[in-house]
Amino acid sequence: MLTPYAPTVWCWSVVRHAIIDERRRQRRLRRETTASDAYNMQLNSLIATQDFSNAEMRMFLATLPAYERNVLYLIYIFGYSQREISKRLGIPHQQVSRLHKKAIQTLREK
Repeated sequence: MLTPYAPTVWCWSVVRHAIIDERRRQRRLRRETTASDAYNMQLNSLIATQDFSNAEMRMFLATLPAYERNVLYLIYIFGYSQREISKRLGIPHQQVSRLHKKAIQTLREK
């Protein structure tokens, strides 16, 4: 049998769980952002140490959006597979494939 307070208890339970979910989401976002920032800093430092002798190629790569440029660097300079890149960037393999194809197409058009 339900008590007269059952709806109130249910409401408090829903609110409590919503607050817990929001705090977990914020904590997860902080962790993901920190990991992503650390990864981008690591990638930028690796790219900076590479010797690109072709200035024209550097200029073309600089015109690409950051994600497409990073995918090209990871594939062609560091030798990662698309699956490895998807794990490192935390995005689906299909998206890595699309970014790769789009970057190559953009470079071909220039």
